[in-house]
Amino acid sequence: MKKIFLISIFILLNYTLKAQKIEATLALSPKEPKPLWFDYCKVDKGLVTIAPISKSSKRNIGIYKYDENFKRQWVKEVYEQTLNSDIANLSVVGENIFLFVNETFNKEQITKMFHYDIDGKKLSDNISVLRIDNSAKFSNLKFKKSFNTQRFLGFTFSIQKNFIDFRYVTFNNEDDTFKEGKFEIIYNSDLLEIFQVEISNQGNIFVLSKEKKGKGSQPSDYQYVIYKYQPDIQKVNSIPLHADNRFITDIIFKIDKNEDLFLGGFYSNLNSSSIIGTIYFRIDHETLEIVNQKTDKLEQSFLERYMSQKQIYRGKELMDFYLDKMVLRSDGGIVLFTERFYSTYSSSNMYYGYYGPGMYYRDRMVYNYNDVAVISIDNEGKIEWTSIVEKRQSSEFPQQLSYVPIITPEKVVIFYKYYIRGIGHNIYYQIVNEGKVNSQPKPFFNDFSARDYFYRSACEQISNDEAILVVYKARGRLFTFYKVSF
Repeated sequence: MKKIFLISIFILLNYTLKAQKIEATLALSPKEPKPLWFDYCKVDKGLVTIAPISKSSKRNIGIYKYDENFKRQWVKEVYEQTLNSDIANLSVVGENIFLFVNETFNKEQITKMFHYDIDGKKLSDNISVLRIDNSAKFSNLKFKKSFNTQRFLGFTFSIQKNFIDFRYVTFNNEDDTFKEGKFEIIYNSDLLEIFQVEISNQGNIFVLSKEKKGKGSQPSDYQYVIYKYQPDIQKVNSIPLHADNRFITDIIFKIDKNEDLFLGGFYSNLNSSSIIGTIYFRIDHETLEIVNQKTDKLEQSFLERYMSQKQIYRGKELMDFYLDKMVLRSDGGIVLFTERFYSTYSSSNMYYGYYGPGMYYRDRMVYNYNDVAVISIDNEGKIEWTSIVEKRQSSEFPQQLSYVPIITPEKVVIFYKYYIRGIGHNIYYQIVNEGKVNSQPKPFFNDFSARDYFYRSACEQISNDEAILVVYKARGRLFTFYKVSF
């Protein structure tokens, strides 16, 4: 699911650009209501969006269903929006469509659920599923799907002194059950942050937290902890993660189909913000014990791209690399995606004046999204190869910056908006295959202009060899979905 602002007519295209094939296109015109969310339907390879029923009024909200060719199948009016209501989520699981709406009152927030099937049949309407006290400072309601996409988890939490109040709703498509529940996580640290929450194929909930004790100058002052909650027996287990007197600076986890946990990230010998190598954990689903743990220093050639040999010899480490994504390999290894990001601040003055010179000060925050590193780690935790996709993106407006990774069984395709002299503005792509970047940046679209807008955060991979790219076309003011196969 992606939160976006869209608009509606239909165009169907089917043509090939470079090595990728555009299977279908949905262009949404300004004459139609603006959709607010969308989600992909795996059952029939279609789209589901929510949008106002009328262009002239945003009061009545409806569900719009499109087939695999992105042609509209049906529209159903769902609810009447008020000033105190806000759309929380749209999720499609199997043949079920769920819309969640938050209604806020003086003392509490109530989440309402609307349930339809993919044929437009109403299954439940305006059901209250969560009640949250406004004074408890709960996080925004978020949703995740399981590895097999047959379950979803909606969750919110409030971090209190020494415990976390965790509330959730789940749906299991295999037995068509919807549940609501809550549990507490006890902790004994000075500060706690929750970094990641997931649900397994078996319906258990996993929470990754970072806990801090002391001043933060020693590795022992920080600790990452995985919590596992089993709703069937209402039990919480904790799994602390240590790095042999090193700082864990960034980490992500994935759950496989058997509920084994795989974690990958970076470590540092100096502090909690720089990196010098990778860290790998594998946790057994039955014993909840770490069965494999390995650290591996980044390759010398990788370090030399960003530091001098003298800096490396003195023990300096890399800064400004942030972990974005982790993908499980079929053999138990992992692939990490990290991007170099930093921001710069500048202040300048300009002289102007109608009656004489004056001074005008301008402050600028510039966001820099540069190289993307793809790091493949084997099932023993050792780095097999590292590939660098070189790019330089800078702007005061970061919404179109960064990249979209598409991972197929044979290759990785990196998409990003860029300008190359002699070619112009476009969505460029580069291919990583078996540890090598096999192509220079190539333009993906034939008709892209400088005024077109790339909705990077709305793009998503929908299968092993398909993805949806979202672009606003300035000519015609068309918000466009492209279904691309690889």
